[in-house]
Amino acid sequence: MADVRCLERTLGETLLWNKARIHFLAKFLISLIEVRTVNLVERANSFSGKAKQESNYKRRQRFLLYFELSYAVIAVFVVQLRGEPKAWILVMDRNDSQLGKKPLNILSLAIAYKGVAFPLLWKILPRQGSSDTAQRKAGMKEDIELFGVSSIAYLCADR
Repeated sequence: MADVRCLERTLGETLLWNKARIHFLAKFLISLIEVRTVNLVERANSFSGKAKQESNYKRRQRFLLYFELSYAVIAVFVVQLRGEPKAWILVMDRNDSQLGKKPLNILSLAIAYKGVAFPLLWKILPRQGSSDTAQRKAGMKEDIELFGVSSIAYLCADR
């Protein structure tokens, strides 16, 4: 329960939502970590309480379907969780992925921290292949607008 309250406080500093929604999101995130899957059916029993498995499943579906959370808000939240105010190492990379049979070309900007990259910002590019300079500059501009240029120690990228 202490984990939920700590996460609720951090979420409350970032999100302008009511307490019930913030409590739900905190429990949702903790269950995601504990169960280690994004499959809503498998996670339906991970919430404590008296609600039926089907009710938990439908509540999560509604949350994901109707509540928007901007990438900028997620980025600010990740930085707050990180807890270190000093400048960080940014990593920019593009990769090809698939959503079902649909190809996705994703350009991401992440914080490198203790051997792990924490994604901050990402953009699905309109065509397959490499990103262009304008798209990479746009990603950096968005980061600087959110966190300031002093937040960057340096940027790692290929090419």
